[in-house]
Amino acid sequence: MVLIGRGFVNQDCPSVKPLFQTAASDRIFVLSNQINQLNNLLFTNQKIMKSLSLTIMAIAVLFAATTFVSCKKETTPAVIPPVANTIEGSWKGKYGTGNEAPDEYFAFTIAKNGELSVFSGNENAPTSAKGTWTLEDNVLKGKYKYGNLFIEYTFAAKYDAEAKTLNGSWGIGDKESGTFSLDKK
Repeated sequence: MVLIGRGFVNQDCPSVKPLFQTAASDRIFVLSNQINQLNNLLFTNQKIMKSLSLTIMAIAVLFAATTFVSCKKETTPAVIPPVANTIEGSWKGKYGTGNEAPDEYFAFTIAKNGELSVFSGNENAPTSAKGTWTLEDNVLKGKYKYGNLFIEYTFAAKYDAEAKTLNGSWGIGDKESGTFSLDKK
């Protein structure tokens, strides 16, 4: 036998095709060459990827190092904004019935959520009521009820934020029944 190209040629029997010269063996040979080329390409890409990964890692380390290193920061005290003159809070004063000057104890506790507590009568043991309020264009309006009574009281007052006063009128339903004056405490 003599080695020719990729296969052996049988000199004694030239009509017999060598084992490596069949169509299947040619395909296997081409496939094996492609696999070898692919392996070489992958190996080269692995080298490139490894080099690229190391470069990215080095950049990340540099970034982290510069981020964590800092200069001395100057601290400035926190500036607390002045408290706005809000309507919420405790208000105390007097109310009167009809045309009488206000002379009976009257107080509001105005909550931020639109809820209202009203106290009237005896300052040491006042009667309490619950209600709601709104403020629009410096006019405080609200309504309230004492306990389980069906009577609903209403009020409207001019709010003076600078003087911290409420001056207005109260009534049963829509009927005006008297006036009141409160100061913020």
